[in-house]
Amino acid sequence: MISTVLYLLLPRDRISETVKTVLRFVLLLLIFLPLCYSDFISDESLSTFFLIDEKRIAEQVTGSIDLLKDETEHVVCAQAASVLAAYYDGPHKIETDTDILSDMCIHIKQIRIILFSETNNMSELQKALESFFPTCEIVIEQEVKNEES
Repeated sequence: MISTVLYLLLPRDRISETVKTVLRFVLLLLIFLPLCYSDFISDESLSTFFLIDEKRIAEQVTGSIDLLKDETEHVVCAQAASVLAAYYDGPHKIETDTDILSDMCIHIKQIRIILFSETNNMSELQKALESFFPTCEIVIEQEVKNEES
């Protein structure tokens, strides 16, 4: 209605079409600009929206930390097995105790190796593992089962 009234007040010449187009754009901006800045989302629904995102991010971080920890334990076990293969060729089990610190650094607390048969060079194996893994505790146990026939 406003554009119609303004159009009636304009003279009938070449410039009237241009002014009419500009007036329409101005009126459209006056209508839609307040809609762009209005707050359709209440504070509660906005906080719920962000809480969902925070939960999703926390789940992703936890999943990546667990994956990093599993991959680290797998690599440490493989490295310990390669050192162990040079000194022992029997059945064994390797366990690691690792931790991911708050700054995403990997901390290997302990490597525990369980040997299921006897070995003569236990001290050499211990020294080799300690030199390969100087920052963590190495525990080697022998669990030899005597089977009576």
